[in-house]
Parts: sequence; structure tokens; C-alpha cells
Amino acid sequence: MAQIIRFKTKQQLETEKAGRVMREWEAHLEWEDENWHKVVDREAEEQSLSQEDIEWLNEWVKKND
Repeated sequence: MAQIIRFKTKQQLETEKAGRVMREWEAHLEWEDENWHKVVDREAEEQSLSQEDIEWLNEWVKKND
């Protein structure tokens, strides 16, 4: 006896995909909420360039442009 294979419609596939995307975004937003302080701390640790470094980079860009 032959088995009937049921295929999903395009609408069903799109609905499943939309649900999956929403779950991924929710997980990402939860991760951001839990780890926002790490991002802020990392930004605070960054140091600005000295004037000497800026001048050197500008000269290097002019030479290699």
C-alpha cells in the first residue's frame, strides 16, 4: 500500500519561518539585556588616540592613498 506524503503549503512554511525569526530575535534581545553592561564596559575601556598617533595616521594615509 502506498504511503501518502503530506507537503506543507507555502503559507505554512512562511508562518514557521516567521515564528523562528521571532524566537531568534527574542533570544537576541534577552542576550542584549543580560550583557549590555559588558558592551558599555568595553566602550569605556577604549582609549582615544593621541595627537601624535592621529598625525602619523594622517601622514600614512596620504602616502598610501
